[in-house]
Amino acid sequence: MTISYRVVRPVAEPPLALTGDQTRVATHRHGALTVVGAVRTGKTSALVEAAMSGLDEGAPAVVFVTSSRARRLQVRAQVAVRAVTAASRLTVTTIHGLCQSVVQKFSDEDQPPLVLSAPRQDAYVREILAGQPASAWPQRFDEARTTVRFGAQVREAVAACQRAGLTPHEVRTHGLQTGRDEWVALGHFYQEYVDILGLAGVLDYPEMLIRACRLLAEPPVLSSVRPSGSLVLIDDIEDMDAAQLAVASSLVDATTPTIVTANPDCQVYGFRGAHSRSALEQARSWASAEAGSEIVVLRQGFGVAREVERACVRIKQAIPLPAGLKGETSRHVIPDTVGQVTKLCFTDAEAEADQIAALLRQAHIVDRVPYDQMAILVRKRDAFARYAQACEAVEVPVARSGDEIQLGHEPVVATLLAGLRLVRDGENPSASDLRQVTMSPLGQGTVDGVAQVVRAGRAKFGETVADVLWAMWQASGWQSRLMEEVEGSARVALAANCALDAVVALFALAEKLMDMDAAAGIGAVDEAVRSEEIPQDLPRSSSWSAAAVRLTTAHRAKGRSWAIVVVPGVEEGVWPLDAPLGGLVSVADMTAELASVTPRENAMAERRLFLTACASARERLVVTAVSDEERTPSILFDQIDAVTVHTIEPAPVAVWSGARLLGELRRVVADETAHPGLRQAASQRLAHLAGRPGFFEADPDHWWGLDPAVGEQRTVPGPVVIQASQLESLFNCPRRWCLSHRVRADRPSPVAASIGSIVHGLVQDPDASLAQMIERLEQQWAGLEFQADWLARHEWDETVAALGRYEAQRLATGRRLVATEAPVSFSIDDGGGIEVRGRIDRIEQDETGAIWIVDYKTGRQAPTAAQGAANIQLGLYQWAVMRGALADLVGPQPVLGGAQLVYLRCEASRGSTLPKVLDQDSLARSPYLTRPVTLPVLEWDRLADLVCLADQRRFDNWAHQRLVLGAAIMRRAEYPAIASAACRSCPARAGCPVVMTTGGAR
Repeated sequence: MTISYRVVRPVAEPPLALTGDQTRVATHRHGALTVVGAVRTGKTSALVEAAMSGLDEGAPAVVFVTSSRARRLQVRAQVAVRAVTAASRLTVTTIHGLCQSVVQKFSDEDQPPLVLSAPRQDAYVREILAGQPASAWPQRFDEARTTVRFGAQVREAVAACQRAGLTPHEVRTHGLQTGRDEWVALGHFYQEYVDILGLAGVLDYPEMLIRACRLLAEPPVLSSVRPSGSLVLIDDIEDMDAAQLAVASSLVDATTPTIVTANPDCQVYGFRGAHSRSALEQARSWASAEAGSEIVVLRQGFGVAREVERACVRIKQAIPLPAGLKGETSRHVIPDTVGQVTKLCFTDAEAEADQIAALLRQAHIVDRVPYDQMAILVRKRDAFARYAQACEAVEVPVARSGDEIQLGHEPVVATLLAGLRLVRDGENPSASDLRQVTMSPLGQGTVDGVAQVVRAGRAKFGETVADVLWAMWQASGWQSRLMEEVEGSARVALAANCALDAVVALFALAEKLMDMDAAAGIGAVDEAVRSEEIPQDLPRSSSWSAAAVRLTTAHRAKGRSWAIVVVPGVEEGVWPLDAPLGGLVSVADMTAELASVTPRENAMAERRLFLTACASARERLVVTAVSDEERTPSILFDQIDAVTVHTIEPAPVAVWSGARLLGELRRVVADETAHPGLRQAASQRLAHLAGRPGFFEADPDHWWGLDPAVGEQRTVPGPVVIQASQLESLFNCPRRWCLSHRVRADRPSPVAASIGSIVHGLVQDPDASLAQMIERLEQQWAGLEFQADWLARHEWDETVAALGRYEAQRLATGRRLVATEAPVSFSIDDGGGIEVRGRIDRIEQDETGAIWIVDYKTGRQAPTAAQGAANIQLGLYQWAVMRGALADLVGPQPVLGGAQLVYLRCEASRGSTLPKVLDQDSLARSPYLTRPVTLPVLEWDRLADLVCLADQRRFDNWAHQRLVLGAAIMRRAEYPAIASAACRSCPARAGCPVVMTTGGAR
């Protein structure tokens, strides 16, 4: 079969219908234009239209500077689809991306400098501090000097000095002149830090900004980045610090048309040095003498409800704005969008989380609001777990970015870090690390388990920390156990999901240290996790789920909007946050450029952040707080104008999930002390729900612990339809088979399933070379979504290797291809009728004319040779050929050569280029197995009357025997759990009676 591909160009969205003010922005071509507007007033949309207009008018280049990677991808996609031919003249970037490309492209060094990641920079700071004598810092710092927080304060102080343009000598001079000995020590540290980075040929982020700014001052560099006559567009300028503004200024001159957008009300990154007033003043300074400086205020709100805007206006009243903008950023909303603002005050924190989850569930079920149009925006990340758990309990899906997980609070991360330290420390392990790993799933509770994991890690010790971590993770088998727990109860599944998310985030953090060897990287990752306070800029930071409630911080909500937004925890000390100003190594009062943040300015920053969260709501805003002995609603909560205000005492939350409803009804039915009428009503409700989708457990026949009536015999009448590929799992454990294939309760990895489908599709083309298959694989690979870059690279390498083994196997056998993906269907009469269905991956014919059945597998583990010889799927396919079911392909009387299972991801032997192949003898030549494989299902005591089916010689062949046995099990409609070796990797372990009583595996 030949596979054809057709490339379809994405359909471009039609241009937006612009307002008058947006049209002024889109058509601006002279001087500097400052665009001010609140959330959802179309600032970015106006910039996109300006970029399109500039490209259409033939501008030599359009430079579009966005505020984040996620916004960059969004803008690039919007413009590129509508301007395919002009895409080469468009540059969409962030300040960070622009500076990095300029420094690496135009530096004089033979080797472009490497820009430090945040974890790597922390590692440098800690190494320098550890190497300094105790006398390098004032004696009063002795106890703090070795702490993680002190290192973070030193790094922040150095970064602040770099942003202000202070040299190490100037820092020391300020310290000597003012008698501040900590500044003198900081100056010495600063000098050593700069020297070491210079010798290593690396740059930190502040130095990268300075270097890029100098390079952009050179005409050839500037002309390459921004040719004369270009259009410069800068989004969200209010959150740029002085160094970033200097880089932006380098792109602008008197002849460059420039458009910048700002929302001073939502300037939320002041802790990084941003100041909206200075940013707007800088933008105005870009005006030319001829054109002057213009300000356009966008007032029309798009999709903003009136009540939500009224609440936002109340918050804005206390926020000072730059001159000329007072009171001009309110949104004029469409009259018929009323919206709703609700304030809820709780006397219990758990009740708050439960009520929020129930509210979102109700909005989805009753009001039909999609989950991806809802968000919970918190002030601090330590509140994530409480709200996530409450949502999971009522079946509300929740999405978080990997870099928003507090890694230091996850036990799985702590254990993996302990394992890394064991690998690093070699013969001198820490007793606490050894104990922690031994008593965890990583060490599997045994000394041998710990030794196995450590050996795997040590084998990769000459490589990066990510390689060491991956080797340990694979050796432990912990992933399989966590995947099993994901299928368990809501509580167990939540913990397993959180653990897996944390592991992925840890791998992403380790991947950021690719420039470090394992010895240095382990210490860097360990310290980065322990010192984490602000989310790291990890690869998954811009991931957004398409079908889940977004749980994130208010900082991350900037630029986003949802139909329903919940802002919880608006309490004193939380929002506004009581953040201590300065620190042991504070440089805030060293110069005017480093002027300290006053308590009033800190309060205004908290108010702007609160406004950012509230303004993210389009239709409904819910603000909550807890009032008890320890907490009280804050002034921000009191100042919200709300239509609905409630104080809620702890009380049962409304049932908004099927599991809770069934649990409550079953509890009442089983409660002998309850009123008879109530028990009868509950029983009637259960009977009404039984059989409906999602309420499988309403039927008492499916309740655990209830024996069927004496003498009861349940059978399913009519022919039994059997899928050949599923019969093997039925014999191993009927319960697992039922959950996977009847109930559809399994959750296979979508990426793994997609890769398997892609590989099967590629090997269907008999004429495709290996290069052609890899080319087609690359075309389809872009559509797969991996949780981390390292995982994508690993899977790519594994898949390419699998295709290489397929090619080698095809050439080695030399057999002629007869058909691929051949459908199979035949019936037999066993008294009730059995219909077999399937699809053969490949039918081949050897030089003697014999027919071979080949089935390709993409799993990572192959069974034993004996299990392959007794594989029922291949046996049924061979029997189908013998019965003439494939006569149109192989003729009426074919000669069977045999069958093969080909495991493309497994080597035939170490270093071999061939895949692992398990042979099955010809069914015509060997109708009965000489080495029968034990079928766990025959140990089921309820099959006593069917034990005679175990004798294969009562049937035409062993495949016939297995088929009749499988049909007998399915007709009884009883699917017991059977203990076998497969229990260890079963995705349905949670709640299994065999696992709970015997541990499962024999």
